[in-house]
Amino acid sequence: MADTKHGLQETKGLFQIRGIVNGVEKENFYTEKKTKTGKDWRSINFGLEIEPNKSVYLNLNGMVRDDVYFSANKDGKTVVEKVAWSKRNDFNKEGYSLIGIRLGLTKDDEGKNIKETLTDFDACEKIHDVLEDGMSIFAQGKIEFSSYEGQDGGKKRTIKFVPQQMFLCSKDIDFSDDEFEVKADFRQQIVYMGIDKVEDHFVVKAKIITYDSIEDTEFIIEDASLANMFKKKLKPYNAIQVHGYIKVTENVDEVEEDDDIWGESDPTQRIVSPTRRDLVITGAKGKTVDTTTYSEKLIEEAIQKLNQSASAQEDWGSNSDVNDVNDEEW
Repeated sequence: MADTKHGLQETKGLFQIRGIVNGVEKENFYTEKKTKTGKDWRSINFGLEIEPNKSVYLNLNGMVRDDVYFSANKDGKTVVEKVAWSKRNDFNKEGYSLIGIRLGLTKDDEGKNIKETLTDFDACEKIHDVLEDGMSIFAQGKIEFSSYEGQDGGKKRTIKFVPQQMFLCSKDIDFSDDEFEVKADFRQQIVYMGIDKVEDHFVVKAKIITYDSIEDTEFIIEDASLANMFKKKLKPYNAIQVHGYIKVTENVDEVEEDDDIWGESDPTQRIVSPTRRDLVITGAKGKTVDTTTYSEKLIEEAIQKLNQSASAQEDWGSNSDVNDVNDEEW
């Protein structure tokens, strides 16, 4: 059985993007708090501008733990060794590397990235110390899907991009360069639930299986032939690996003005709606189709198990260790 709270395997994904750092001067760029048990906790939130005025936001957090883990390759097999938190910077067993966040945000005298691996807790501090607006960096990491109950009682869905590797680009990004290309890609295993045509595109409804939840989410397909392939080849509860790009759309609506305007229109008459960040599917691997792992029966049983666990927590109090953390998007 999978090592999750519901017994199903996680559907994992990753992203890789290249962009110009922004948001370092914002108040919530770096946060330090205490958990309910008194442990130190840190978080980092900043933007990467992937093309003019279009940013993807990265979020990383970490806390002090009892142990860290180092891994090594021994005779073709991965072996892991547990090390006490206080010894994490002293452990230097040959062939072992810390399992953590890979950073290369500073350069040596020869202009090469100084690479290091840190715990997520230590990485937050390092990023806070060295990151500056205007830096050109490449980031790769995992995509986290979650949901919460909004103030209106409706369910709000969130997607976080959590970096696991961050490096300075070898060359600064120049949006005006004729050779510039947007780099904002993703890969994700999904549990397909259906597809609908909406205006000029298609919406893929899917479930994402996380460690402790089953999330409903949506992806976009713009290519009609690919959408038809999904509709013909897939059935609800089939899993498949998809890939594509992160699309950032700013919604700006013009308010109708009267005809008595001299010169340019009034910019204050524009209404800016929240920026959308969609995951657009451009392809999928047919050989990854899985028709058994996530059947309707298994998913319903997993949801029931999670609901029972949630009811028990309400009776005995939440076991969440982080106190008062606000995942604000900005």
